[in-house]
Amino acid sequence: MLWETFSWAALGPVVVVEQTMKAANCLNIIADQLHPYITFVFPTGNGIFQQDNASCHKARIVLEWFEQHTDEFHLMSWPPNSPDLNPKEHIWDVMEWQLRANLGIGNNFVFYQDNDPKYTALNIRLWYLYNCPQNLKKPESPDLNPIEHILRELEVRVLKHDIKTKSELQTVMLEEWMDVDAEITKKTDEIYSQTFKSCCGC
Repeated sequence: MLWETFSWAALGPVVVVEQTMKAANCLNIIADQLHPYITFVFPTGNGIFQQDNASCHKARIVLEWFEQHTDEFHLMSWPPNSPDLNPKEHIWDVMEWQLRANLGIGNNFVFYQDNDPKYTALNIRLWYLYNCPQNLKKPESPDLNPIEHILRELEVRVLKHDIKTKSELQTVMLEEWMDVDAEITKKTDEIYSQTFKSCCGC
């Protein structure tokens, strides 16, 4: 997930959070990222910081930190269940539409994935409903999933390297992923499209 902030002046820092956001993680980000940013943008101490009511934001150690810094900026009291009042949601909407435009995701785009539980969770299905209504549904059929072919191609390429550490593996995977030729993806899509039609009768 991403932690990010912005003000009337400019976008603020963005932090990649690889684990579940806990109170301690949240406090570290606020102290290390938010604090210098907001004191720079509002040097006279008139800044007001707004955040939602996520449990990590309402943790005692986090609220105590804000109380200790009220002479530098203030924490806005936020009503529960009020996402429409959060200005950051608008920024996310802008980013989402820009990403969709850059990726060529139009109204005729059909998204395809397997039935892993994390993909069929309610919040994920709701996102598809509003952002990608043509979400192809299928039974448990890994052989029909074109990404499996691409992943096998990636595995073959990665295994050619003499990898000794996790960081080397991550670097090689990203490099090889970017080097997968467009012809491979096109050919894979054509083959699997025909296979899917044959199996499903569509």
